[in-house]
Amino acid sequence: SMPLAVNQTQDPTQGPAGTLLSPIAISQSGAPPAGVTPLNSSSGNVAAAAATATLAAVPGQTNYLTGFDFTGAGATAGSVVTGTITGLLGGTRSFSIAVPAGAAVSLTPLSLNFSPALPASAVNTAIVVSVPSLGAGNTNATLNAQGFLI
Repeated sequence: SMPLAVNQTQDPTQGPAGTLLSPIAISQSGAPPAGVTPLNSSSGNVAAAAATATLAAVPGQTNYLTGFDFTGAGATAGSVVTGTITGLLGGTRSFSIAVPAGAAVSLTPLSLNFSPALPASAVNTAIVVSVPSLGAGNTNATLNAQGFLI
């Protein structure tokens, strides 16, 4: 794992105070570094609606996303939807999910893990993982995001 370097300046061109200058690697076991606050967020089960998991902003601290898991079932018609991760250093990231035809047909689960962890764009910034509705007839979609706070 990489050493932690924190920039204490207030100059945004140098990075906001508390912004990590180096990526933070998680351990082989998937555990965050010692001394950080683990975070988990879930959309709960949604039906034909957006699934969103948010690592909430905390004053004076920086969020890191270590991964997310998306599971669900199909919809009346098959399609492909585009999910997003916002609030990240470097901008929004997108990912695609194939939605099978048939509400009782399971979609292929998507599980992404990031090492090094992906930092928020600034201190006190939420990281939001979101997947739009899977379509009419969909009865199950669940999004879980994991990370930590420094």
